[in-house]
Amino acid sequence: LQFGPACFGDYKFITNPSILPIEGGVLIAARALRIDSKQAGFSATTWHSDIVLSWLPHLAAVNISVLNCSSLALFAPRSSWRSSTCQYSFWDTYAYGPEDPKLFLHRGRPHLLFGSRPQGTPAACEKRQHVVFAQFVVELDEQFLAALQRASSRSDSNSPLELSSEPTLLAGQPQGGTREIQKNYSPLDHEGALRVVYRMSSPRIVLAVDANGTM
Repeated sequence: LQFGPACFGDYKFITNPSILPIEGGVLIAARALRIDSKQAGFSATTWHSDIVLSWLPHLAAVNISVLNCSSLALFAPRSSWRSSTCQYSFWDTYAYGPEDPKLFLHRGRPHLLFGSRPQGTPAACEKRQHVVFAQFVVELDEQFLAALQRASSRSDSNSPLELSSEPTLLAGQPQGGTREIQKNYSPLDHEGALRVVYRMSSPRIVLAVDANGTM
C-alpha cells in the first residue's frame, strides 16, 4: 500500500498506520505529521498532526494500491473540538492535533482510538493542567463509512469528514499511573465489553471502560 498525495496535504510524513478488515473492505488510518523548527533565542519545535483515513474494497487482488485519504474533521467548524485551546508541550516541543490512531472492532462495529491534548476553554484547561495528553474513542458509524468510501474513490479527496458523534474521553487510570501523559493504549473487545491494555510490563494492567469512558 502506498499513501497517495491526497493523504499528505500540508503534511510531510505519514506514520503509525492501523489496518482493520471489516465486511466489504478494509479500513486504513494513519497519522499525518509536519514538524516545524524555529530559532528565537532558543530552539522550539512544533509538531502538527492529523488523522487521515482511507478505504479499500478488498486486498486480495491488490499488489500495490495508491491510497486516497480523507482527514478526520475533529477541528471542523461544527465540532466542539474547535474551541480547544489547551496546550500540550514537552520542554521546547509543542504538539497540536490528534495522534496515533488505532482501529478496532467493538460489538461488531469499527471504532477509532486516538490520542490528543484535552479539549476546552482556557478556564477549563487551567483546571486540568495535570492532564496534557489523553486518549479518546469514537465509533465510525454507517454514515461516516459511506462518506469515507465515496471520498476514497476520488483522487482529489482529503476533504475533512465529520464524525456523527463527539469522541469520548477515557478518564481515570490505575493507582500509580502517570496522570500527565496517557498514550498508546491497546483497545480490544472482550465479550462485548471494551477493554484497553494499559501496561504490558509486569504487572500487566488491562482496564475496563464503561459507556461514559470511565476506566
